[in-house]
Amino acid sequence: MSAPASKPVHMISVRDLIEFVLRTGDLGSEREFVGSDRALAGICGHQKIQRSRPTSYLTELPVEHRMETDDFTLQIRGCIDGLPLTSEQVSLEEIKTVPGTWDHKADPLHWAQAKFYAFMHAQENGLKELVLQLVYLKLPAGKVTEFRQTISPSSKVTRQ
Repeated sequence: MSAPASKPVHMISVRDLIEFVLRTGDLGSEREFVGSDRALAGICGHQKIQRSRPTSYLTELPVEHRMETDDFTLQIRGCIDGLPLTSEQVSLEEIKTVPGTWDHKADPLHWAQAKFYAFMHAQENGLKELVLQLVYLKLPAGKVTEFRQTISPSSKVTRQ
């Protein structure tokens, strides 16, 4: 007898999944959060914020969630930008850099991305509540704007 064929594994990043699921409007209308020169500016901006945090602050923490079906496995991966270690509460930071004009409102896609990271981190660590902080760094001025939410990730989805 031969071994059963394994199910295919489909991998997707948290960002790509969120952008696909919550996409609205014209597919050609990219906002100023993306662009050809944005990758380097984004990396530099992330590092600037991360360096400003206490030494106990953890950066670029990989997270993963697997969902099994009868036909395939969906493997969702990403990196938490920052995890401040404090004794009072568990916090998670998602950092975004903003060039040019900005309305000073948190983007719903960015909140969704942060919430998905929170879900994965909470599942992995058995957390019932955590604080999300969405941090925007306006380039080139260097102005930081922070938004906070306390959430209780659902425990109904189980980690495989």
